[in-house]
Amino acid sequence: MVGTVQADHMTTGNDLMRHCLASPDNFCAGYIVGVIDTSHTLFCFPHEVTKGEIIDIAIVYLRDHSDKLGMYAPNLVINAMRAAFPCKDAR
Repeated sequence: MVGTVQADHMTTGNDLMRHCLASPDNFCAGYIVGVIDTSHTLFCFPHEVTKGEIIDIAIVYLRDHSDKLGMYAPNLVINAMRAAFPCKDAR
């Protein structure tokens, strides 16, 4: 049997930011890396970027776009990565 997910249980930017401020190396890091693992074709990382830098970029994006924290968290992480690491071919 497949379960359902209700919209009111989706992780928002507020939820993610709360976790990131409490402990960026636990849930926060895992969540951000999970989003990136499933959407990495939407942005273009340079070879030298580190996981820590990626997490910092996502947290700064959340902080700088506090007006959007009610949005679905994966979309915010993707937006952060696309802003920081755009692809030349505009994927």
